[in-house]
Amino acid sequence: MKHALLTLTTLVALAGCTSMEALVDVPAHNGSASITGYETETHQRSVHIFDPVSLDEKIATQKLTERVSQLVILIDRSNALPNSYRDVPFDTYVREIARRYIASLPTHIQAEVSLMQINNRGAVESIPAGTARETLLDQLTNPSKIAIAGENLNAAIERIGSHFKETDSGMGVGNGILLISNWEQITPGVLDTIDRAYQYSQFESGKTISNGVSNWQTSKQEKGLCFYLVGVGNRMSRTLVDKAERCGFSVAADKISQPRDMTHFVEKTVLLGPKDSDGDGIYDYQDQCPNSKANTLVNFKGCEKFSTLQAKGNL
Repeated sequence: MKHALLTLTTLVALAGCTSMEALVDVPAHNGSASITGYETETHQRSVHIFDPVSLDEKIATQKLTERVSQLVILIDRSNALPNSYRDVPFDTYVREIARRYIASLPTHIQAEVSLMQINNRGAVESIPAGTARETLLDQLTNPSKIAIAGENLNAAIERIGSHFKETDSGMGVGNGILLISNWEQITPGVLDTIDRAYQYSQFESGKTISNGVSNWQTSKQEKGLCFYLVGVGNRMSRTLVDKAERCGFSVAADKISQPRDMTHFVEKTVLLGPKDSDGDGIYDYQDQCPNSKANTLVNFKGCEKFSTLQAKGNL
């Protein structure tokens, strides 16, 4: 009996505690929820549809500068390629990656962008001048309009590298090659050719260029030839042309096939960081004092950290 009374007393006490607990009064929103039809538009679209992400706003906001003044997009359409990749004709896949790259380029890019192909089914043609995005996309749709750089990787890369050397008095400053090819085609011989292309852009005339040399003894340069390799079939995203002292890198085609990934890749290939006109370490888009004097200590806003009067007072 005592135990039953104790239990009852405890329950009553607990009930009293819960009754004193503050409750949240949430007003009702009748009719705020609605049921609509399931949106199927995106599912009805072709998987080959690609909606590029624009870089224009970022360029304008952060005042990004351009990395290259000339860029040759070199697509491999030689007979040495596999028949298909991911159940798509290999040639179609290569051209689709190039199309997505071109579609993601900034609208008002100043660089001269041209398109060439590696093909042994036609005569070698002159390296074309830069052209508009619409023209480049039309060439991808009609491959016969794409200029032929050579019948194989070695010949094409060698030719474009020497062309940059002959036409650019600035020793290849601001030149870029974007190669889209089967990853397995990048043999040691092709890597030697890429090394020679770098040497073209870094040395004055008179230097000896020989075959079979893969490690050129050169100093790091902020500008010069930039070589980018997009490897189709390189699912592990291994590196081949990447070296710390050079401009350029390799990436797997699968890694950049989606819009945001492709836009990020485009940004790294044709754009540099934000501009810093007065060299004070604060980017122009963050700099509230854009004309700081040289060797002046500035704050995070780019303005002089210590005024002349403060400096005198500390002496």
